[in-house]
Amino acid sequence: MQDNQKDFTFNPITLLKDIKDACGMFWAALRGKIPMPWHSIIWGVLFLVYFILPIDLLPEFFFSVFGFGDDLLAFVFVINKMGPEIEQYRAYKKSLKEKE
Repeated sequence: MQDNQKDFTFNPITLLKDIKDACGMFWAALRGKIPMPWHSIIWGVLFLVYFILPIDLLPEFFFSVFGFGDDLLAFVFVINKMGPEIEQYRAYKKSLKEKE
C-alpha cells in the first residue's frame, strides 16, 4: 500500500470525521483557499449522480430501507478514495492553527 493512501474503513467515528473534513475541504476549495484535485471532484460528482439517479443496484422503491445500503456503500467508497486529500486538508488546517 502506498504511503499517501489510507486503509479502507467502515469505522463510524473515522467516517464521521472524514465526512466533516471532506465538507470543509470542498468549502475551502469553493472559496479558493485550497486547490482541489480533479479526481476528488470527479468522485464526488459520480457519487451525487449515482445517488440522485433512479437507476440503482438496489432500488429504494422496491427494497425500502435496504435500497439505501448500496448508496451508503458508494458514499463510504468515495470518502475512502478521497482519503489522501482529506489528510492534506487536515494538515492545512493544522498549519493555519499553528500560525495563529
